[in-house]
Amino acid sequence: MSAKWQQSNPRWQAYLAAPSLAVAATLFLLVAWLPDLPSQIATQWSADGAATSSSSRFVMLVTYLVPVFTALLIPLVVGHYQAGDSALAQWGMRMAYGLGWFVAVFMSGMALTFTSAQRGAASALEASPPDWVWAGVSLAVAALSAVAGAALAPVTTSETRP
Repeated sequence: MSAKWQQSNPRWQAYLAAPSLAVAATLFLLVAWLPDLPSQIATQWSADGAATSSSSRFVMLVTYLVPVFTALLIPLVVGHYQAGDSALAQWGMRMAYGLGWFVAVFMSGMALTFTSAQRGAASALEASPPDWVWAGVSLAVAALSAVAGAALAPVTTSETRP
């Protein structure tokens, strides 16, 4: 993306700012909670609420960050190479940006939901299951953010693209 395109279409900054704030706040909380978390983090629970699988704290952070950064990067790359001014091309761009916001916010909410329930647990197997109400809240907030991301998508016309 050339500097001229970025200056002529500042909405790309809004695209990056909102989900980046959500990711930064989530990372801040996760790092602050690390001393209160068991060395192995529960990652899967049975139907009766017993933890059945666990992973290290590092794997938990990587598992959170990889999909988030991928979801934020793909629309930027696709937007740089967007071809055509058709309504379908612009709809596709809005869909890609909305999906990026959805994934960033939903993964942030789920990471906080899963780890908050494990604070203070001696081991991953003793961790209480996540509160699924917060998973629903994460889903609803992510859906609203997807709509906002699609609305703020820096969809361009051929005159403003590099």
